[in-house]
Amino acid sequence: MKQKQQIKNKHSGSARARSDQCIMDKENRLKSTLEGKISRIETFIESANEETDSVEIKVKLRTVIALQKNAEELRNNYYAIPNVKDAELTAVDEDLHLLEVRLELLEVKIETILNSSKKSSSGAVMKTNDNFEIKTKIPPLVLPEFSGKYEEFSSFKIQFDDLITNNILLSESQKLYYLRSCLTHEVNYLCSNLDNFDLLYEFLENRYENERLIINIHIQNILKIEKIQNENSTGIRNMIDCVEKKLRALKVLKYEQNKLSDV
Repeated sequence: MKQKQQIKNKHSGSARARSDQCIMDKENRLKSTLEGKISRIETFIESANEETDSVEIKVKLRTVIALQKNAEELRNNYYAIPNVKDAELTAVDEDLHLLEVRLELLEVKIETILNSSKKSSSGAVMKTNDNFEIKTKIPPLVLPEFSGKYEEFSSFKIQFDDLITNNILLSESQKLYYLRSCLTHEVNYLCSNLDNFDLLYEFLENRYENERLIINIHIQNILKIEKIQNENSTGIRNMIDCVEKKLRALKVLKYEQNKLSDV
């Protein structure tokens, strides 16, 4: 009788494992589909030019926003699968994080294209002498801020470059104005005597693109994570998410986990 019960339990466990794997395979297919959609939008945006219909671009923006929600739902679905190995969840989380980063960059690029299109359609005022100058009315932009935290400079730089630095419709003085408006706290004070865009931009790069210091900051943040007072799934999950976020940042900096002892 006992042997029959053991066989029954074994079969039941095998059935659950097969069921979990089927769910995992289904979510993996959805993740691949999501990645394919992102790649197609990236290709479309890279080939977009002045003749591209703005309506199409707006549709792509709505799609990007919808895909961001899909990515979050997909992450929740993975976490809801019982008996999934931590290594599998970590790999999935890294994949989804990269997809979310690509979606964020797409959103910024599309917003930049649409803003540029608005400037063009609102009418450029041409002033002619021996040479001519084009002045445009700049619509309000939601710009990123930089307070001087080394670990946040890379993200700030990517967003600012997409919105301002690479915008050919902006003059150097306009770019300088926008860059200054993004700087807060001590970094604003440090740069107060720089009145040239290129000089200010170069100063920020030289000071804040300190890879070794950024690595140390991320590692110290890992070491400072508070102990879990009450052991529960939410607290453990939050701690794991926090550590994995820092480890992903170190991975982007090409600093492997097995080198942490060097610090």
